[in-house]
Amino acid sequence: MKRFAIPLLLAALVCVAAGPGAADQGKFFLRAGGGASLPYLTNLTNELEFQGTKGAPRLGYTFAVSLGRTFPANQWAAEVHFSAAFYPEFDYIPVGDTTGGFPGRLQHYDYGVILRRNLLPNNQRFQPWIGAGIGAGVTNLITGGGRFIAPEAIAVARIETAITDYINLAAEATYYAGLQTKPYQKPFLENISTDVIQDS
Repeated sequence: MKRFAIPLLLAALVCVAAGPGAADQGKFFLRAGGGASLPYLTNLTNELEFQGTKGAPRLGYTFAVSLGRTFPANQWAAEVHFSAAFYPEFDYIPVGDTTGGFPGRLQHYDYGVILRRNLLPNNQRFQPWIGAGIGAGVTNLITGGGRFIAPEAIAVARIETAITDYINLAAEATYYAGLQTKPYQKPFLENISTDVIQDS
């Protein structure tokens, strides 16, 4: 897989462990949520089309959790972030395979650190955030194999509103972009020397 990237669309429930007035001092928070994830893997999609497999990879579901802290005046926040995404099964049929191939079960896991900027720190009811980070992504193509691990860049945008003094609700979009071009070279993903998986 010469290039790997997965954008993640996430609607999240944000739980903030702080009381009134804590924004002036900074606060710790725990954030958790779930939503939809759209994979963007150009080489895999092209290969599946070459094999005659249609409709893969498709929209999947995801969940994410973060632990972080805001800084005084609520202008900045830093967090440790984890997310997991799972996608519908698809048929993978290598070139020259006469057995019908095997099922592809695409999964993706992200581990990272994110720094965010609050664009309206004095507005408690409407707070737009933007942020960026760096981390590692782990992608599995099939059960028990086909693993690909690469560093990745993270970009996020979030709109947040306070529900109570301790709970916020947010809608967020997160984009993960792989930073490595290492190809797959695993025997269980190729049958003959001309198998196109070597170029994916």
